[in-house]
Amino acid sequence: MRIVVILPTIVFSIMTAAAFYFNDILLVLLALPLLFIQYFVTKSHEIVDQESLNAYIKHAYGISCEGIISFTEDLELYLYFPSKMKDNTAMVSRDKCVIKINGTVKSMEVYEGIEEAVTKLCKPRINKISSLN
Repeated sequence: MRIVVILPTIVFSIMTAAAFYFNDILLVLLALPLLFIQYFVTKSHEIVDQESLNAYIKHAYGISCEGIISFTEDLELYLYFPSKMKDNTAMVSRDKCVIKINGTVKSMEVYEGIEEAVTKLCKPRINKISSLN
């Protein structure tokens, strides 16, 4: 986990404990902005189209997976007919992700599926390209 996620929680917990120990509610009120900062820093991007999907992957993982991970509105078609997907690709909708790796099809939650698709489909491709140079 990144320090941005953990540090505000730890500081808020310490200030809340100190507020109860010293019987001073003002310390809790001073610590509340830390939770808002944590929320705004860690809130996930909503994926609504191909551009927002590419922006999320670029922001979260720092790589580009264009052509491997695609956005579609009609994901049920690929769940019922997985033969319509190419091997080693992922299809993402607003609420699901379908990954096809070597003929095996998996259906997952959006962000969990994107993470698995990036680690299993995009990262090996990047390692192969960098080893050629």
